[in-house]
This record gives sequence, C-alpha cells and structure tokens, in this order.
Amino acid sequence: MEKKLRKKFVLISMGSVIVILGIIIGFANISNYYQIIEKTEVKLNTLIENDGMFPISEMHKPKEDPMDSMSPEEPYSTRYFVIKVNEDEEVTYIDTRNIFRITDSAAVECYEEIYDIGKSSGKIDGYRYKVINTDYGKLAVFVDVSMDMEIFYSFLVSSIAVCLIGLMGLLLLLIVLSKRAISPIAQSYSKQKRFITDVSHELKTPLAIINTNTDVIEMDYGESNWTKNIHGQVERLNELVLNLVSLTKLDEEDSVVKKELFDISDLAKEAVISFETLFATCDKKLITEIDEGIVVFGNAAELRNLVHILLDNCCKYADKSMPVKFGLKQHGKQIELYTENMADNITKGNNNFLFDRFYRNDISRSSEVKGYGIGLSIAEAIVKKHKGSISAYSRDGKNITIKIIL
Repeated sequence: MEKKLRKKFVLISMGSVIVILGIIIGFANISNYYQIIEKTEVKLNTLIENDGMFPISEMHKPKEDPMDSMSPEEPYSTRYFVIKVNEDEEVTYIDTRNIFRITDSAAVECYEEIYDIGKSSGKIDGYRYKVINTDYGKLAVFVDVSMDMEIFYSFLVSSIAVCLIGLMGLLLLLIVLSKRAISPIAQSYSKQKRFITDVSHELKTPLAIINTNTDVIEMDYGESNWTKNIHGQVERLNELVLNLVSLTKLDEEDSVVKKELFDISDLAKEAVISFETLFATCDKKLITEIDEGIVVFGNAAELRNLVHILLDNCCKYADKSMPVKFGLKQHGKQIELYTENMADNITKGNNNFLFDRFYRNDISRSSEVKGYGIGLSIAEAIVKKHKGSISAYSRDGKNITIKIIL
C-alpha cells in the first residue's frame, strides 16, 4: 500500500508540474515566435510602402511613441532583397545589396518559386516575403528571418533542456521526500489493517462460545425461534469476519498469489449450477452465455470466489421482472466476465461507487436483503491482484452491467 501511495504522490506531483511548465514554456515560445513574425511584418510593410527601401531620414526623427516604430538601427541590421517585374512578368530590377548570402540569379529563382505558388505573402527558404501590384507591375520584397529563427529554435531547445533537467531534479527530490510525505497515511492504513485483523481474531472466540452455548440451550430446552435467530446472527458475523480478513489479505502488497493455468469455463459452469437453486428460490431467472474452453492464468480459488460474489450480488439485488445475464467471453487475449441485471437506485453512466467498502443503497439497507456491502470490494481486490479491470456501468439508469477484463 505504501508503494502505491508513494507512486501516486510522485505521479500526481510530477504531472502537475509538467503541465504548468508546459504551459509556461509553450506560452513563452509561442509569444517569442509571434513577436518575430510581427517584427518582420513591420519591416515588410515599411519596405513595400517605400518602394523597396527603408526611409532612413524618417527613422532618425524623434517619435511620439517609440513602441509604434522600428529602431533606427533596423535598416542597417535587416537583411533583405527586392525584385521588381513589369506587366509581362519580366524582371526589371534586382537589389541584393543588403544581403550577402544570395546572388541575383538565386533571388530571381526565389521570385519564380513564389510566383508558381501564387501567394502574395508567406515564407520560403528562410525568407518572409510580400508581393504587391504597382503601376509598373509587381514589387516583391524578401526579408531574411533565418537568424531570428535560429535564435528562436535555440531558445526553444534551451528552455526544453532546462525544463527536463529541472524535472529530473524534481523527480529525484520527490522520490526521496515521498516516503516522509505519505508516512502518516501509511501508518494510519497499517493501524487500520492491524485493528481489523486483531478484532477479527478476537471476535472468533466469543462467537464460537455463543454458538456452543446456544447448542447447549437447544439440547436442554429444544430448538426455538430465539435460538435459530442466534445461530443465524452468529453465522452472519462469522461471514463478516471472514470477509474482512480476506479483504485485508488481498490488500497486502507482499502477499503472493499462486497462479496456474486452468479452464475458467468449467469453473464458471460449476458456479452457475451451485446458484441455480438459490435463483429459483428468489424467483429470479438466470441466463448464461459461457464460451467453451477458456483458459486463464490465475488463482482458481480466488477467481471462483469472484464468480460466486458476482452471482450472489445478482441474486440479492437484481429486480425480479427481468432475467439476470451472466457471461464469460474470450476476445483475443482478453477474457471478459460480466453480469447484467435490472436494479433500483442505479444512475445512468458510471457506477463504480458500488465497489466502495460497505456501500449499500438505501433500499438494500431497509430491505430484508442480507449483506454488508463488502462483496464487490472483495471482487475488485481479486481483479486487481490478477492485473485486470472491473467496472460498473448503466446505459439507461435501469440495467447495471458489471464487467471484468482479465
């Protein structure tokens, strides 16, 4: 139990931090990217508006709001080239003076490539471009963003690397501190288990004495409704004690489950036969759908107990107006065990609260149905010991399906 709690603590803590860091890093990098795009758009628009040149004289004038304009250094640090074509799509002007890494012929190839694409703006080969129609034809401006993108990707990689290093350090710290963090819960759970085990053992002796004394009274004065009632209540308490002990043992992480290959189809059929009389007594109909020859690797005694719990639960709580369905199916490597029946106080959708210990709805508490609300908790513990899953679901709020996947 302590290992599970520590694992959950570490996973939840790490998951929360990863989500928060992911949001922060994502926001920072997306913001950085859009700032680059916005800054480049300002440059492109300025060049377009000034026929492919930066208005140097204007940029040296003082601005009312410096945030609304480019820095005076931008014309000298921006790498760009300009191409003009006439109405016949013939190149009439090429300006590559402000960029070193491209030749006139390569600039023309870039223009021809975007001409084939047919878009008036976009990105190509590390350049962001914009094309407009003019009186003389077309003006195409290309601004080099390769250096800005290198800085962007460098920041992206660095932020992710720092994040991963920080997460590794946090993981180690959580692993070390998790034992101390969940220690009070683990101690409380351990005391609870010890209390249940001790009380169960302590109850066995007085219950045996009560049962024996009742037998003596019956020998002296004969059987009566009073003595029958005493025997019945003692039997119920003994059953509760056994269930509590079984549940405590199933919860122990160190307990070893002896597993073997066996035919679960035969086991299920035997269980159904043993419950036929009980279902008939309760005036309920049982329909079975059991595939032949299904072999499972598990503990036969525990899985037999699991099937008995499911059938007993249906016998106690199923509505008489509809038959109870019990099935065992093979789906590839998975084995599906299920029951379906109509019941009261069922909500539409997920009903996994039925596996809570000592859970019983109001109708079952006030009725004559005997039970402690611990059977399905034992079923869940058995399934978990076999690395399976169990769920309770209602598609219409009237019928409840308990499905087990092994």
